[in-house]
Amino acid sequence: TDQAAQKLPDCHYVAEFLDGPMTKDVVTMENTQLTSKHYFSAKDASVSLKRELRNPADGGSTLHVEIDATDLEYQTADNLAILPVNDDTIVENLAKALNYDLSAYFKLLPAKGHESKYVHLFPTPCTVHECLARYCDLLGPPRRSDLKKLAAYARDPTCQK
Repeated sequence: TDQAAQKLPDCHYVAEFLDGPMTKDVVTMENTQLTSKHYFSAKDASVSLKRELRNPADGGSTLHVEIDATDLEYQTADNLAILPVNDDTIVENLAKALNYDLSAYFKLLPAKGHESKYVHLFPTPCTVHECLARYCDLLGPPRRSDLKKLAAYARDPTCQK
């Protein structure tokens, strides 16, 4: 059939599974994906206080959030990026549905023929759990740019649009 003969586009990445933990790859900002560069320098910090500032009758939400920055270096006018972590229940349910081993370690490498254009998407090596918990937005809608990339893998022409 036409669908069986239809060739999927090349993937630019290959996942290499490892026997155990290894030190993270040394990465420069020049060879990272612009939208994920914060993952390479992020430091964990906990929320020490969260308080709703608006009256429930207002029909909206404005939160006052305090972050424990005890171990962080911060100067006036520095920027702060919030990189949320997915709930373990969501991560575990997805891994179970896809038959992924959450404790497996892997690293991303450029696929053959794509070495010159390789950019790091997130810090590796890491576990499948770390990847799904920290580097994947599992609950938000996909970005339009991501949908365009995924459309190339759709077999049905209607789905490709």
